[in-house]
Amino acid sequence: MADCATAEDAVCARAAGAEILATTLCGYTQETKVSLARLAMVRELAELDAFAVCEAESRRRRIAFPPSMPARMRSWWEPR
Repeated sequence: MADCATAEDAVCARAAGAEILATTLCGYTQETKVSLARLAMVRELAELDAFAVCEAESRRRRIAFPPSMPARMRSWWEPR
């Protein structure tokens, strides 16, 4: 698994053998401190034939859940 800040980091990690690529560091570097940078990065990671994980802090208080997600799974994500 590789924690990446940019798609370029992910390309290097994939070439080095990482099978899981995560956006953990995206948003913490000067070039990635833009709104929705993680989502754009996940689109790029999808092209690398690896398992992509979109993670890190969210600045939004509400998260959109798919209607099919059970309420018991949503409850711990929702603000209290």
